Amino acid sequence: MTKRLPSRYEIVEPTLALIESLDTKALYEKYKTKEGWLNRGRLIQKANPLLSLKQAQNRGSRIYGSLQPAADAKSKEALEKGWITRLNKKQALKYQDTNIGELIEQTCKKYSTQGEIAANECQLRIHLENIHISKKDICKINEQFCSLMIGKTDEIFSAWSVVNLYWAVFTNNRRYIGLDNNIIYSSLKEVIFGNYLYLSKIPFEAHPSFEAIQREADFRLCDFDIYIEILMCDPHDSRACSSTSKRAAYSKRTKIKNNEYQENSINVELVNGDNSDKAFYEDIKTLIYNLYPNHIAPNFTSICKFKKNNLAYLLALTPDEVHKLIDDMCGRSNFRNNKYAEYKFLKNNYPNFSVIWKNSKARWQKNKINSSVKSRQKNSNKISVSEHVEIIWKSNLHKAMGAKPWKCNRQFLYRAWIGHYDKYKDVFKSFGITPAPIDFKTTFYVGAGPNNKNLRFASFINTDSTGSNHGVSP
Repeated sequence: MTKRLPSRYEIVEPTLALIESLDTKALYEKYKTKEGWLNRGRLIQKANPLLSLKQAQNRGSRIYGSLQPAADAKSKEALEKGWITRLNKKQALKYQDTNIGELIEQTCKKYSTQGEIAANECQLRIHLENIHISKKDICKINEQFCSLMIGKTDEIFSAWSVVNLYWAVFTNNRRYIGLDNNIIYSSLKEVIFGNYLYLSKIPFEAHPSFEAIQREADFRLCDFDIYIEILMCDPHDSRACSSTSKRAAYSKRTKIKNNEYQENSINVELVNGDNSDKAFYEDIKTLIYNLYPNHIAPNFTSICKFKKNNLAYLLALTPDEVHKLIDDMCGRSNFRNNKYAEYKFLKNNYPNFSVIWKNSKARWQKNKINSSVKSRQKNSNKISVSEHVEIIWKSNLHKAMGAKPWKCNRQFLYRAWIGHYDKYKDVFKSFGITPAPIDFKTTFYVGAGPNNKNLRFASFINTDSTGSNHGVSP
């Protein structure tokens, strides 16, 4: 089982302790940069051996504010003590608010996620977070941003929040904007919860930080100072008991966080998001009605809407094109699992999608059968059923049924005989089983039963060419 890497909050304390322990010139030089300043990445990696240097550097950029004051103070102390001759100025990335749009298009667009910017352009992210941009300037970047600013006061946003908006609206990463513009959600369950609060006119804060501990919640209900956390995996699910599953790791982290909440007397309500949207909606209603008995609950359809401009093309598709979209993913399950954002968008916005979704199951099954028939017809020059069964019976293959390693598994036995005879040669020879002919295939096609379907493996092994069963139990 892969060991859990320390979180960003578990990194700070040992790294600060390491910075304080640098009391000699030799120790300081181990971790300094060419400019004379301390290197956060090397410090974090030394204090947290489970992290690689790259992982440490990535985390260093994310916890800049927690480490940098102590690191800079130690660097100035080293200068005063004569461990270094000087501290060179850190190179700053220079650009104006007016060209923020160009920066997004040229610099940020080459990365697929915000995380890649944080990893590869650490200084860029820091500067983006510190530079502020007005609503007016945001609207100048792209006309489509104007729709996000409707109804908003002339607020000042960080340039980094504008970059977040860019990816949330115009790219395929798993970030969404609900009915309340400028709030970016990382999951569709967060969208549903945020939309519910927004339509119910309940004051809330999205992704608030705890004061007592260095963690973030999903929501905070301002009137009651109650924090909300949506669980993406149900900790009581039987699948969470497996030592190797992602659910088990998630449940472990959930228990750690719960202990921290209890120790610091933080009021956190946990909402199970590991269920259907309808069930999740009912859980939200129950929670909010306990706090706001007189509020009017919005209907389910209205809270499922989200903004994702790159998915707007789906509305222009014909029903046949939507069917093809599902077929290309090899059926409904694969489409829903691998194209979940597209599935939810179509479900909530495309006319008569419920009918298309219902018909797509039978459509895919028909296409699958047609594909199998074509494959069999393509190989119609293979041996016939009677020849196939006769060869199997003459080989004495039925005598191996019940033996290891294919005990009670005809399919495994059949494939081992055809494709891996040499591997199991000793076992086969002990039963007097002869190898399959060179041109023998794992499947056969000519007259293979009604509607050109394969016979069962039981029929392969248990009957001879006359159709007589030889008493081998299924």
